[in-house]
Amino acid sequence: MANEKDTSPMPIERLIGILKYRGMDAEALLLAQQKNIRTFVEAQESFAKQIESIAGAQADMVQRTVEQASEVLPELAKQKTLQGMAQAQLEYQRQAAESALKNLRQMSDLVWGYQRSTFDLVNRTVMESLKNFGPSDDDGKAGK
Repeated sequence: MANEKDTSPMPIERLIGILKYRGMDAEALLLAQQKNIRTFVEAQESFAKQIESIAGAQADMVQRTVEQASEVLPELAKQKTLQGMAQAQLEYQRQAAESALKNLRQMSDLVWGYQRSTFDLVNRTVMESLKNFGPSDDDGKAGK
């Protein structure tokens, strides 16, 4: 067992000491990382709600499709000729294809919007965090 590596986390005080030794503001770094972690948790919670919303929208679409199909069956049964039945079925298929395309467009817009809002949230927080640790406006510009 002497060959096993210690995988226990480094005590936070030791990590702060190492960062201070290297000239970094460890407290500011830790605060920024805490903010980033909170943002990622918030983004994950938002994502879970978005998935629920998408699933609900899909369930509504399926329900509407089933209702539309149940409306078509009596119409098909009314047809007296094979040609009339074929025309009624063709019209139903055309409407079903249009509905499916509309549903696909709606789902695509919904998913895109959710992804974009989640990305914007995470990106904004990470970029703010990076600005805090980048060079200040005074660094290296005095001689220019």
